[in-house]
Amino acid sequence: MIDNEITMDLGAVVAAMEPRLRELIGANIALQLNLECEGLWVKADAGRIEQVVVNLITNARDAMPEGGTITVEASRVNVSPDFVRRKVNESKDFKSLPSMPSEGNYVRLLVRDTGIGMDATAKRYVFAPFWTTKAVGKGTGLGLSIVDGIVKESAGWISVASELGRGACFEVYLPEVGDGRRPA
Repeated sequence: MIDNEITMDLGAVVAAMEPRLRELIGANIALQLNLECEGLWVKADAGRIEQVVVNLITNARDAMPEGGTITVEASRVNVSPDFVRRKVNESKDFKSLPSMPSEGNYVRLLVRDTGIGMDATAKRYVFAPFWTTKAVGKGTGLGLSIVDGIVKESAGWISVASELGRGACFEVYLPEVGDGRRPA
């Protein structure tokens, strides 16, 4: 668990990363940002959250060798037991989910791509350290394992939904701090 005094506005952090993200993905991939840019306060280290975003964007880019679109969203969502059940039923691939998250407001970071998607084996091992679908020398298999660790460290959880030929969607949920105004 991270220091309780570290707070950041997730939407503002991602918005500030836009030039770097556009450079990272290259010219043949479109980047769409849909961000609530103020008031998405979470207990997390901004540098570690930037690492989450870069790893998710890098994997999305690599899944689209012919180009495509990456969508990044940051928004506030209310989590209830019904919400969790619905998400579990929708994706069948929920990862890092605590037995039952506390009800309340969370900040959701979504990264969706229009890439090649994942088969059942890839989804099963997607967060396993050193497991990769990339060719030798093209990846270490640590990026998504690191993402999972950072999310857990920040008291959050992550889901992934994907089908071959239909891209992938990663959703990170972090507990919101405060009511949209900068926490004291």
